[in-house]
Amino acid sequence: MVMLKALLIDDDRIVLESMRALLADISEMDVCGSALNAQEALDLIDRQQPDVLFLDVHMPGMDGFELVEKLPYRIDIIFVTTSEAHAIRAFECNALDYLLKPVDPDRLQHSVKRLISRRSRASDSGESFTGEQGKFQDYIYLPMAGSQRFIRADDIHGLQSHGNNSRVFMTDGRVFEIRRSLNEWEQRLDAAHFYRINREIILHANKILEVLRQDAEVLCIDEKNDRYVVSRRRVAGLKRLLSG
Repeated sequence: MVMLKALLIDDDRIVLESMRALLADISEMDVCGSALNAQEALDLIDRQQPDVLFLDVHMPGMDGFELVEKLPYRIDIIFVTTSEAHAIRAFECNALDYLLKPVDPDRLQHSVKRLISRRSRASDSGESFTGEQGKFQDYIYLPMAGSQRFIRADDIHGLQSHGNNSRVFMTDGRVFEIRRSLNEWEQRLDAAHFYRINREIILHANKILEVLRQDAEVLCIDEKNDRYVVSRRRVAGLKRLLSG
């Protein structure tokens, strides 16, 4: 059975006790400590090395987002707060979930299941959970007009520049048009999983089946048997990525 260490961070002692009681009913979770502010949390993180933080946004001194920026290693984040106002920012910093107070036990169970599933997939693929914070993106926020949508990174087939926007092509055939340039995507996406093959296209490396030379061009062929021209200056990097 998976056992994960959780640290609770909130400036309200009643909330901390409530969360501790809720998590006590989840066999996979071990609450290793609680903190009333961000500095206490950083000290506990150094000693306890938790796997996940249940973190409030508003706290005296350093807030929850500032704490995330100071984390010494990769830790999963589940925000627990009173308002939906910060949900977009939370997912932009790769939070696993965003729970509203008072926390619904069923909703918490669902969040923990997602956490365990994420850890299991990463373990199967050899993904490390130490190192640079936020490097590995499991879920990605798509800024769409009038809605909030979160997608799994592994469900992205590729991205294509479209004027000042970009199109996100999903493995199930869905296409989303996003007000984000390909340059921005290149900065946000994990370079170990996504590669920009030319000025207009980023592909998920796991969807590329073959790279070949045809006449004067280098082509990559994806799992849909679509062919893309790889710009000359990006050929070497693509081959290194695929051979790694």
